[in-house]
Amino acid sequence: MAEDIGKFPDQNVAESLQRITGVMISRNNGEGSKISVRGMGPQFNAVKVNNRTIATTDRGREFNFQS
Repeated sequence: MAEDIGKFPDQNVAESLQRITGVMISRNNGEGSKISVRGMGPQFNAVKVNNRTIATTDRGREFNFQS
């Protein structure tokens, strides 16, 4: 649940998601930035909010949770 993730003392959503089994994050300047699910790189993950895909600054589908 979104409320439960918001209760974690992490800096951003990527660091909260890494608590889920199979989710790994990459770090930029010590802060979690992109997620990988079960070995699939961030370019294979689509991030959606309310069933709408979030726009990214990169060419692929990866979303930078740091910004």
